[in-house]
Amino acid sequence: MAREIKYYIVAANALPEIFVKVAEAKRMMQTGEADTVGAATKQVGISRSAFYKYKDAVQPFNDMKAEHIITFYCMLKDNTGVLSSVLSVFATSGANILTINQSIPTNGCAAVTISAETSGLAETLEKLMADVAAVDGVVRVVRHALIGTFTLEGAAAVLLSFRFVPQFGLLGGIWRGIFHAISAFCNAGFDLVGGKFGAFTSLEGYNDDPYVLCIIMALIVIGGLGFFVWEDIVRARSWKGLSLYSKMVLSITAALLLGGALFFFCAEYSNPETFGNMPVWQKALNAMFQSVTLRTAGFASFNQGGLKDSSIALSCVLMLIGGSSGSTAGGLKTVTAAVLLLGLRSNLAGREQVTIRGRAISYRKVMDAMTLALILLVLFLTGSIVISLADSVPYLHAAFETASALGTVGVTVGITPGLSPLSHVMLICMMYLGRIGVFSFSIAFLTRSRYPAKIKYPDLNVMIG
Repeated sequence: MAREIKYYIVAANALPEIFVKVAEAKRMMQTGEADTVGAATKQVGISRSAFYKYKDAVQPFNDMKAEHIITFYCMLKDNTGVLSSVLSVFATSGANILTINQSIPTNGCAAVTISAETSGLAETLEKLMADVAAVDGVVRVVRHALIGTFTLEGAAAVLLSFRFVPQFGLLGGIWRGIFHAISAFCNAGFDLVGGKFGAFTSLEGYNDDPYVLCIIMALIVIGGLGFFVWEDIVRARSWKGLSLYSKMVLSITAALLLGGALFFFCAEYSNPETFGNMPVWQKALNAMFQSVTLRTAGFASFNQGGLKDSSIALSCVLMLIGGSSGSTAGGLKTVTAAVLLLGLRSNLAGREQVTIRGRAISYRKVMDAMTLALILLVLFLTGSIVISLADSVPYLHAAFETASALGTVGVTVGITPGLSPLSHVMLICMMYLGRIGVFSFSIAFLTRSRYPAKIKYPDLNVMIG
């Protein structure tokens, strides 16, 4: 029996590059820009085998009309007349609404799923979606994210320019203010101050400057929270009104940042290679900055090669966890790690359900979190072992570089420039897999279809522990 195929509408910028290139190759052949598959694939930069592998699965947006039934998902404000206005847009466009499912409104908003038959559309699907998004009361997360991003980055760029202009001149200071604001908010970790303080020094020249470090830290944290948490904060405007998900993100983020800062402050307090020669306030400042920057930001306010082994180990953990879902940060994500801990707690307590504050987390979600964690752990162990063996470097140093690559952080203990080509290739692979691979796995888990088992197998009694 043939399995039903389900389709999803995904923004092009959220797809792996190969899918976009396959779609472009198909378009070129349809328009006559390329006469053969070989010519089209050569122009877009993919292999013929990759094209044939995905050509039937990747369709241009307009071609989805051929499937007739499209499912729309949107967030609506709990205001009178919003849903009827959205339905009116569908009716005007010629779409035939089949099903409507709405969740119970929470925090002033409700999730609505609409399935519609679109073979009789009098306009394009893009126009229909734009008209729906334009309805007053439809939550525009993307628009708010863009506005918030440019506002925060712009304000931070101005503030940083006040410090950089006296040091680098008017144009150089303004440019560095803009660059570092974007780099910090996007958790990129690139800097332009190495020429003043020395190569590979990152922000070490500002480790005694609370003004610069606090602005950078604020940008890193806000960028790592995620756009959905921003939207929730703006909508709720109080801790009580936040969704449980947002409370989880904020609580876990605070615990990791404060816990990490306290650990680094105590562990490195007397270490002459890191905090040993700093006054107490500067030690506290740099301990907090170290805890924040390991959330995939990648800046450094002191030489990472001087860290104690215990600090390197904790740094690896923090880098692998990363930021939150829907954010600019990489890593496993905070809530994913929280789900694993909640699952552990429930199992130790002998509970069948994984719960938090009166809500249950599905078994499937727990298994997805476990799968992602195991994938990341296998990649981490493989990369660190290979680098340690290939270049005969201390394992913890190899682990630090691998975790930094997998978490898309970018900090280093200083061994990367001297590594062999094999280790460099391994780090490149870890960086790619850490950002694209784990993200793709996440998308696969979120979008794959679930089919009930047609065969029920007898249980196998195995010994655990």
